[in-house]
Amino acid sequence: MFRSIAPILILSLSLAAHATEVTVLLGSDGSPESRGIYLTAMDKQTGRWSRGVELAAPLKAAGFQVLHPALPVLYSAGALPGSTEQQVNAYRMDREPGGLELSHLNSEPTDSFQATHLAVDPGGRMLVTAHYKSGKIVVFPLQSDGSPEPHCQVIDQGGGSGVDPERQDQARPHCVTFSPDGGYVLICDLGADAIHVYEVDRQAPRLIPHRKAPAPPGSGPRHLKFSPDGRFAMVLNELDLTVSTYAWDEATGTLELRHVVPTLPESVKEQEVRNTAAELSFHPNGRFLYTSNRGNDSISVFRYEPETGRLALLEIEPARTSWPRHFAIEPSGKWLLCGGQDGSTVGLFAIDPDSGLLTYQPQSSIVVPHPICITFIPDEE
Repeated sequence: MFRSIAPILILSLSLAAHATEVTVLLGSDGSPESRGIYLTAMDKQTGRWSRGVELAAPLKAAGFQVLHPALPVLYSAGALPGSTEQQVNAYRMDREPGGLELSHLNSEPTDSFQATHLAVDPGGRMLVTAHYKSGKIVVFPLQSDGSPEPHCQVIDQGGGSGVDPERQDQARPHCVTFSPDGGYVLICDLGADAIHVYEVDRQAPRLIPHRKAPAPPGSGPRHLKFSPDGRFAMVLNELDLTVSTYAWDEATGTLELRHVVPTLPESVKEQEVRNTAAELSFHPNGRFLYTSNRGNDSISVFRYEPETGRLALLEIEPARTSWPRHFAIEPSGKWLLCGGQDGSTVGLFAIDPDSGLLTYQPQSSIVVPHPICITFIPDEE
């Protein structure tokens, strides 16, 4: 089994000099211009970029990335320089006086196509990856320092719904989400028009098939986020550009479809431009939900009703970049960063905490080669 022994990469950042700075890591796609995971920092008070964009870790097709729930460890999919092997890669982030060290811990091959999405359970015992192209789910045990061990389970999701003959010819798992208590894993399967629910084995790092919740035919479930109180699962459907609200029963691990709302008007979706939904996220105050629309290149803003899980569309804000595959909300809730995969820019929007509405900050747009994932590094406690 291959284990990387790539040299430690150290990137020095004087975070202590600016108490209001927040560090941002940006994953990039497999385009020739993209070189890996990039790093920058912004001032949380002004929204100004306090550092230029620098390469933090060389990685081919550095895709989705996720943080360990308790340790200063970052995980990303991709291939290390000089290799074509698809892996999950772990990096340790160490803060020191006047700087931040990003060190490569290790890598483990996925034995599949590149991971489209990954997640770590709340207890930090396992990392799970979803593989859109192969239709597989792969489970990696995690060591005490956060390093992934060789994968211990590979699950073949099976067939697709066939509603869209090109996108739904087979299973297409696109998202891994652990339930709030860590007892279940929910897999958005774009190809099967379903959300697969797996029970987490409490004795060993493995998943046990539990239930399958159907999605509207041809909708293409892509990403899932739980409401702040854990009562509802909000599912963004890529193909028909809708958000589905499911009631979540934690005791039984079941989903019940309650509501479906469009992210764009039908008149817009019917245009010749290829429109697909990409990302969704709650505002930290739990009152608003945001989604991104590729093709139309916009961000939809919804008011969220916590008692019913209903959504009401407030505005559709132009993304000011091309193909907004991913966006992230700064932990204080003041700012939204939107990455344009084809535009190679990251735009900044101010968020009104009372209305949820967005205001574009043109002076704060930065250039990043084909960004597809944005991660804020939590402040040091």
